Amino acid sequence: EFTRIEYQALKSVYAKVIGSAKNQGILASNINDDTGIITLNIESTDEGISIELLNSLFKKLGSFYINKTIEKQKETYEITKNKADSLLGVINYTQSRLLKIKDTQRNTILNQYRSEELTLEREYQISLIAYGEAIKNKEIADFALKSKTPFIQSIDLPIPPLKPNQTLITYITQVIIGGILGGFLAIAFILGRKIYRDTMESE
Repeated sequence: EFTRIEYQALKSVYAKVIGSAKNQGILASNINDDTGIITLNIESTDEGISIELLNSLFKKLGSFYINKTIEKQKETYEITKNKADSLLGVINYTQSRLLKIKDTQRNTILNQYRSEELTLEREYQISLIAYGEAIKNKEIADFALKSKTPFIQSIDLPIPPLKPNQTLITYITQVIIGGILGGFLAIAFILGRKIYRDTMESE
């Protein structure tokens, strides 16, 4: 539901985080193939943004990986669970109808009640057998789901205070010093030129 301007802003933020062909983003990541350890690194000008963004990325990445890994097993489990729940509903309904008929035909001997009672008893027994199989399939699917679910663990989440990037600090310091020296040189040049012109004019 974003507008064109909002999409442009979103892409701008995305490029700032991920980077582009021209500019490097604030996020860097790599994975160790031997250990399976993923390292995320963010360099920003705000400590709070770095910490919150890294923690958020860790949660989202872990959730995405787990859901993709168990996608098929989870679907199978949901199917078997819905089947078991549906059969349980049939059992409860059939049992309720059966008890109602038995109460209705109390002290009476009518074949129409007896025939319906036998039909319901047969349906009830079949539903019980089917429900037992459904529960067994549900337990198997649940075991497969749990055994397939990967365990994602954080090793070293960032906590304040974070250590500043010395390279960045050095660069900023150099820029400041260079700016100050440049300013002095510019002032000296302007004053020197003015003195030279005043001297030439006086002669």
